[in-house]
This record gives sequence, structure tokens and C-alpha cells, in this order.
Amino acid sequence: MPLPAAPARPPKRRRTLLALLAVPVAGALATTVILTSTAGAEQTDTAGLVQAEAWSAQSGARIEDTGDTGGGKNVGWLANGDWIRYDNVDLGGPGSLTASVRVAAASRAGGTIELRAGTQDGELLASYPVGYTGGWQNWTTKTAVSATSLTGKQTVFLLLKSPQGSDFSNVNWLRFRRVAVRRRDDLHAGFFKCKCNAQGTLQPKATRPGPPVPPDR
Repeated sequence: MPLPAAPARPPKRRRTLLALLAVPVAGALATTVILTSTAGAEQTDTAGLVQAEAWSAQSGARIEDTGDTGGGKNVGWLANGDWIRYDNVDLGGPGSLTASVRVAAASRAGGTIELRAGTQDGELLASYPVGYTGGWQNWTTKTAVSATSLTGKQTVFLLLKSPQGSDFSNVNWLRFRRVAVRRRDDLHAGFFKCKCNAQGTLQPKATRPGPPVPPDR
């Protein structure tokens, strides 16, 4: 049985460039990412959240009401060659960076969303394959772990890439989170301060008793 065709959407209207490109950020080498996909995630935590429609500049994007959790707006009509720029995105301090993007798609053509720092060909922060999610308002969250060493406020570009020219994705939000890396000496200190009992439960290590106190004469 042939797959059902994606529902028709209104013709795409290209928007004009809203601002000049930002100053490039140092560190334009691509980084490796590990991809995961989480379906049905909800917008329950706003830490590190960037609403997709809160752009500084864009080409090819349009805004519509969203049916995603939390309501508001989402960006749609995104196709190959479109891009969105976000200024002053806080990537946080040192540690492992996870970058997530909330997407929906009724197109089966598919494509890729890239997040890059500084310029459209700057350092790759994350890359996500985007395929059919069940509809333009059936949302799923894509998450990648980035090897970037960039910290603090950066300019971030969201780039749309696809082998075909039709719309292939909606975007509701982006999220950046840091997980602090514990120092090796902290881990060793924690290990040597604990021991396990017979049941395998960690318990505080007993202190060594001091020398006996001589009796009074």
C-alpha cells in the first residue's frame, strides 16, 4: 500500500534578510556529536531555552501558532537553504554541552538541521536528521552531545539542509544545557572516604582510633 502524501501547505513566502551577519566566533572546527531522539518530550523546563521565533535574523522562515505543549508560536515552512540566526545564546560554562531542538514534520522527504556557532560555516555544535513525525504539529525532541569547547554567549545559526527543495521541518525551540565535569581528585576523595558493608551499601569509613590514654596515677 503506498504511503499517504503529506498534507498540503500554503505556498512559501520568502522573507528578506533582517540584519547583517554577526562577527565570526573563534573555533570553526567541526565537532563530533552523539545523536538521540526523544519522542513526546514536553516544554516543562525553560532553563537554556531559546524560542525558535525569537530570531535576530533569518531567511525563509515563517511563524505560525503551535499545537505543542505550552502553546505560543513555532517556526515553519523551513526548506533546504533556509537559516535562522540567534544572538547572545548562553552556552554556559565548562562541561559537557547538550543541545536539543524541538521539531515536527509531515514531509517524508527529510533533511538535516545543523547548529553552528558564529557564522553559517562556523563550528558545528550539533546535527540532527529530521524525518516524518506524523504531522506538522506532531512534535519530537532531538538531542545531541557536542564536543565544543565554546562557552558563554555566542551567536548560533540554525541551518536547514535537504536534497530536495520542499518544506521538511517545523521548529518550536532550542535548548542548551551544561553538565559539570567532576575533577579527578574529587572523585578519588569521595572513593577513599567510603567503604561498603557486607550488603554492598556504601557507608562512611570509620576513623582510626588514637593511642590509649594512660590511667591517672
